[in-house]
Amino acid sequence: MAEPLDARLFPYADHVLDRLEAESGPATALKEAAAARAALLIDFHPHGDGSGWCAAIRVEGREQALVHLRGIAKQRADCTVLGRVLAGLMAQRYRLATPPRIALEGVLHYA
Repeated sequence: MAEPLDARLFPYADHVLDRLEAESGPATALKEAAAARAALLIDFHPHGDGSGWCAAIRVEGREQALVHLRGIAKQRADCTVLGRVLAGLMAQRYRLATPPRIALEGVLHYA
């Protein structure tokens, strides 16, 4: 069973997407992928430098990230719930046919 969503994550995730849209390159790449109805993946991963967990948003099956969100989560346990919130908000904001799937260190965790 999926972990319950913390309502406090929604304003944070909305803020992350707002900041993303302020950056023209990543926002354009994400909007183009959404317009092409590409299946998206949010892949959480650490860098080992103490910056926490990052999220690479990419088209499924491709290595190159459209967007890299550095230090978006403090610990691994935060990633799945935050990913679900981000995926839901992205589906609404970018009118995605399906929400992005979520992976932890390249392994599909939540679809």
